[in-house]
Amino acid sequence: MSIKVTNVYTRPSTAVNFHVSNVPDSHIQHVLETYKNPGKVVDVTTDLSDDGLTLTIVWIWVDQASVNEYDADPVIVAFKESSAEYNQSNGITRTTTSEEVA
Repeated sequence: MSIKVTNVYTRPSTAVNFHVSNVPDSHIQHVLETYKNPGKVVDVTTDLSDDGLTLTIVWIWVDQASVNEYDADPVIVAFKESSAEYNQSNGITRTTTSEEVA
């Protein structure tokens, strides 16, 4: 079964950048080379609400093992910690849900 992971970020105003706008190229390359190109990530979509305050990012993973690998990856862990600190400092909330999809 594929796994759908949905991250919803809500910022207090459009004057506050989402942390994803600060993603270093080296992090993007790591995700591409380690997860996207080998087929562990099937799809990633983003949607910004009409008012610009809510960003939804949906990841479709090939299986739970790939999600677990990603979550344990030291590069990803460091980025998530940095993101959480940035979000807390800037009043951004994040909710994450995960579900099996056919």
